[in-house]
Amino acid sequence: MLALFDRFSFVENVRETLKQKDGVGVISLQNSLISNLCEQTIGSVRNVSEGVRTIRDRISRFKVLIVLDDVDELFKFDEIFGNHENFAQGSRFTITSRTMCSNFAVTMC
Repeated sequence: MLALFDRFSFVENVRETLKQKDGVGVISLQNSLISNLCEQTIGSVRNVSEGVRTIRDRISRFKVLIVLDDVDELFKFDEIFGNHENFAQGSRFTITSRTMCSNFAVTMC
């Protein structure tokens, strides 16, 4: 399955990471994704807006598979990634959760 994608990222403990206050959790999650998906080392993003721009500018041309483990119902896709247009057509997101939740507003890329 991984052969169908240009890049892959698995991020665990998303729920715990996003509990960090003042955007620190979102920035940490963005930095994990960026470092996993970019083949070259880039500096860490310092704020949420910079993270969204970096994802758009550095990752949007690649078809990616992103697995987010242990996500809660308060997960806000757009806050972390920007909109789905920041990802190449065919990109996929797999989200695992401790509870059944169908309220994730994620549009197919």
